[in-house]
Amino acid sequence: MPNDSPQSAVAPQKLLLFVHGLAGSATKTWGIFDSLIKADPSLGDHSAKFFSYSTAWFRLPFMARSARIQELARSLQTYIKYNCRDFSEIVLITHSMGGLIAKRYLLDELTLGRLDARIKGLMLYAVPHNGSSLASVSSLVSWGHHQVAQLQPYSDVLDALSNEWSRSGLESVIRTIYVIGALDQIVDPRSASAFPGNFKIETLADKNHRSICKPNNIGDLTYKIFRHFVLECTLISGSVTTEYENSISDLKTKSAQPAARVDDVLFYVYSRLVEPWYLKRADDANLAASATAMSVWASGPTGTGKTAAIQRFVDFHGHAHTYVSLASYRGYPLVDLLRAIATTLISILGGQEDHPVKDLPNLIRRVAELLCRLSREQRFYLFVEELPLDREDEFRAFIDMTYSLFIELGKMRPRNPISLLFSSINDPLPYVNGNFDKIHERMRFVHFGAWLKEDCGALVDLIASSLAVEVSPEDRSLIIDSCRGSPRFIKALFRMAAGRFFPGASIGELVVKAADEVFPCA
Repeated sequence: MPNDSPQSAVAPQKLLLFVHGLAGSATKTWGIFDSLIKADPSLGDHSAKFFSYSTAWFRLPFMARSARIQELARSLQTYIKYNCRDFSEIVLITHSMGGLIAKRYLLDELTLGRLDARIKGLMLYAVPHNGSSLASVSSLVSWGHHQVAQLQPYSDVLDALSNEWSRSGLESVIRTIYVIGALDQIVDPRSASAFPGNFKIETLADKNHRSICKPNNIGDLTYKIFRHFVLECTLISGSVTTEYENSISDLKTKSAQPAARVDDVLFYVYSRLVEPWYLKRADDANLAASATAMSVWASGPTGTGKTAAIQRFVDFHGHAHTYVSLASYRGYPLVDLLRAIATTLISILGGQEDHPVKDLPNLIRRVAELLCRLSREQRFYLFVEELPLDREDEFRAFIDMTYSLFIELGKMRPRNPISLLFSSINDPLPYVNGNFDKIHERMRFVHFGAWLKEDCGALVDLIASSLAVEVSPEDRSLIIDSCRGSPRFIKALFRMAAGRFFPGASIGELVVKAADEVFPCA
């Protein structure tokens, strides 16, 4: 168990908080990590604490209840609040299920608008982001083991967690690293890497699921990677140079170093960290005015900024909110779309649906109940992105379901307002007008079209200025004329110019390559 006595006046100011996994132990999981940290002069102003909770591989009838990941995340929040208050900076070091607990904790804090700014890093040793096949085996001989049930490959809880994490932007605020053991037979490397193309991975050829977090000595790669990561997080404070240090081809550099990090300037996902590089337009004011008053359905071509505008709105107003992506549900029945939303809401509340509701009317009522619970303390926004609607019958069914949800919410009289924020590529208005006119009383429809040329030019100027590069008037005009009103195209071009894969390419050549990436079917 950790030593939870109050910190003395001379205690190190930086904390390394270790979180073990399924069937692990507060200290045994980590071997001699604590001793190595104490003996390492480079970590002299750091100290280690070890978060503990009850866990086992198997559970038999009448054994103690196993807490769910959501409950353990709330327990971690309480632990940090009361046992880590004397530290100025915190790095979370996690193994296996401990990484999922940490991710759930961070997402919950972000949703509640109280993300702890002291948390500088998240280290993920062999974390089953997409589940573990061994959990499936364990579930066959366990009774009511919530942790094992949640760790089964691609469970609803893990799907919801992965979707929330990928859209949260937390990795642009909190430095993150994924460490994988090539000999791990419990967590498949594909699950430990979270998603294809993840470049924040370190792989240890001689480590399995247990040994990956047990360094043998200070020269062990497990420890070397750990120390390097910790020092990046707590000493360099985010100013570590990135892979984008190369000079930008065909764009004359004004100084030896860019004025800002390229991955911040050319952000994929909005967070407050990237606000200096967010170009505010009339669409933002329109969305904010609409979302302040009622629910909103934003539509428009991909890459026009719908998601970023919605995320920015809820972040800046400090409202509690959660995110659900339905991109992978194309072709699914309406009841499955609503069930995916319900699963995410249940996950946030720390539960798990043991007997899922199957019929649509009761499922609508269940979602309304969950939203009312989430709005008890303050206004709550439910952001559902990438609605997989193409056909007229799909739109009509979803709009009818949405109106029924509004009716149920009205009956329940929630303590605080609840707003739905939807986004889709296709415009729902043709299926609303003349059929569901009353929904206009509760929801506004905002269309995001192609950007105006002046907005595209402003974005080119903002990026060039932020990265301290010069763009000739001719190249500027070429980029604006070629982008088809897509900010995604502009960012893709600058990202290619800043990378290592097209050395010496001209702006004309990069325009062609960016078009192939952003408009592949054109």
